[in-house]
Amino acid sequence: MGYYRNIQICRKNYINIVFRIVGGVLAGLPLESVAFFTTIERLIWLIFEVPGGWIADKWGRIKTTILGHIMMLLAYISAYIAYLSTHYHWQASLCCLLH
Repeated sequence: MGYYRNIQICRKNYINIVFRIVGGVLAGLPLESVAFFTTIERLIWLIFEVPGGWIADKWGRIKTTILGHIMMLLAYISAYIAYLSTHYHWQASLCCLLH
């Protein structure tokens, strides 16, 4: 059972990377940029994999999942603020987010 699950996870990761590369190139991004950001993402995933498992063992799977979703939400909010601050003045972007 575990062997087949690992094969499915590897296949899913491979398909994810292929779609990311094809989508990035079709969007007009250089292949080097797509490869660089994919590598950075995988390195960050690798770095946080073990601490995430330790936290899940310590706190439980559901609490860890909730914590991960909260962290993703904060990352999306900060990316949105960064996007707005590049196109508008940063105070205006903060006001748009808070109202």
